[in-house]
Amino acid sequence: MMLRNILLIAIVWAANARGQGYTLAPAQVNTTVKWSVGDPQSDQVLRGGLPVRILVKDGVAVSASLARNDDVLWANVTVTNRSGKRFDVDPSQFTLTEVSPRQKEVLYESPDKVVKFIKRRADWANAFSGIAADMSRDKTTTDAEINTKRQSTTDFDLETRPHRYSVSGTARSNGSERTTATVTTDSPDYQARMESARTIERNTAAAESKSADILKRALLANTLMPGEDIGGAVFFERDKKLREAVLRVPVAGLVFEFPVSIEP
Repeated sequence: MMLRNILLIAIVWAANARGQGYTLAPAQVNTTVKWSVGDPQSDQVLRGGLPVRILVKDGVAVSASLARNDDVLWANVTVTNRSGKRFDVDPSQFTLTEVSPRQKEVLYESPDKVVKFIKRRADWANAFSGIAADMSRDKTTTDAEINTKRQSTTDFDLETRPHRYSVSGTARSNGSERTTATVTTDSPDYQARMESARTIERNTAAAESKSADILKRALLANTLMPGEDIGGAVFFERDKKLREAVLRVPVAGLVFEFPVSIEP
């Protein structure tokens, strides 16, 4: 009830202020801090061969680098809080803007969405592997003897050994009691099916391993208390052509802006 009364008072005051020509205070706008070479707030180090850029402002330090593999595009981000106040870190608010070879916004993707994509792609690969194996046929040629009584054309249906494949054909006789017919047997390719089963098993295991790694590395939304730090991977939609981009990390009322790049 008290909260409701406060909100009502605020609404009434705002309406009166507009009616009387009072100027309302503008909404707070985040200050942008840009990384640049030679700037005292900017630094760069190498981690695993990748350049990691660092920005420090008002007791808040943010580091960032960009990476990509065949599955995902992600930014490695670390936030350190020495500001003496708490603030939220929300990866879904991070933005990535591609500037080369084209200009566009690269959308944020949650870890769960990335995992679904990886598993769905594995499912499609498994389905195609199974279909190809089912369509693969093993053809063999067999000589079969058919009993005949006179000059005639005889249709027959036999079972061959050792696999007991069903074979059928037409034997033409010139009156002899036994006629040899050459028959082509079309049967499932069991070797192809076994190879497909092994491929599906490998695909599924790889997808599970990648998914577990993504969930383990992902940077999740957190409230960062004074003296704490947090880090992890922030995922974006796949872009195989991206070379240069700008990553923006809004935290603690600031926007830390980094030019980042990926080697071709």
